[in-house]
Amino acid sequence: MIHVSGAKSPGECALLFPPAKALILGDALIGKPKGKLTMLPPEKFPDPSKAVEGVRALLEHAFDAVLVDHPEQGFDLPSELLHFTEPDRWWLWTRWMWDPRAGTGALPLVTVEDFDWDAPNRPEGYLRVGEAMAFVNETGKAVGFTDLGSGLFGADVFLACVYAVYMYTVLRLRMTQEFNRIVPELPDLVRRLLGVYRPEV
Repeated sequence: MIHVSGAKSPGECALLFPPAKALILGDALIGKPKGKLTMLPPEKFPDPSKAVEGVRALLEHAFDAVLVDHPEQGFDLPSELLHFTEPDRWWLWTRWMWDPRAGTGALPLVTVEDFDWDAPNRPEGYLRVGEAMAFVNETGKAVGFTDLGSGLFGADVFLACVYAVYMYTVLRLRMTQEFNRIVPELPDLVRRLLGVYRPEV
């Protein structure tokens, strides 16, 4: 993880993923016009010259590809890369766990009602998800449902099961029978949420 100094949001970070030679950015650069990298307008930064220095510092790192603009499919990727590279250090945050735009996810279904999900920016949101994950993990240890693996893996599986049951129930109640025929069965739905397509022992 690389701190991007002078960025629009305090605490802005870039994620360098060496195996793919990819750099994942938040708002440090944007992809406009399509296929080009540019900075946001100067008025978006507290100090535009420091923002330029922060972006220039990224060039000291080796990468071949850049992911920018918070694309929907890119929302989950930085957290997944961190979590699955160092699962004991970084917790998972995907949209099915907590989607700030929709206000839904597995975590609000299993945390206390007065938990404050509102975060001013993405890094702060990640910290709030971490607090909720710690709560779920500790509760899981107390009652034994997170004994499925080391680190937060048990909590990940538990939350995937919670969201799969929620999603499955909502789809069954609200969608047509024709649509429901294409919805995977619960075990397969959990595997797909976790990105595990072939169970291996």
